[in-house]
Amino acid sequence: MEENDKFAKFVADKRRSGRCRVDLMSYLIMPCQRSMRYPMLVQELLKHTSELHEDHPILELTLAKVREMAKQQNDIDVDELGR
Repeated sequence: MEENDKFAKFVADKRRSGRCRVDLMSYLIMPCQRSMRYPMLVQELLKHTSELHEDHPILELTLAKVREMAKQQNDIDVDELGR
C-alpha cells in the first residue's frame, strides 16, 4: 500500500469514528490565515506604544516586514504551485 493510500485510509477512519470534526484542508489553511493577522496585531501594538519607547522603531520595522510577508503570501499563484 502506498503512503498516499495509507494517509487516505487514516483520514477516512478518523472521519468514521467522529474524531475528525474539521476537514484536513481547514487545518492546512490555518497557518496561512494566522500569518495574515500578524500585521493587524503589530499595528495594534504600535498604536499603543509611545514613539519615545525603545521598542517603537522595532515595531515599525516589524510591521513593514510582516506586511511584506502577507503581500508575498497573498500573491502566490496557487495554480502555478499545483503544476
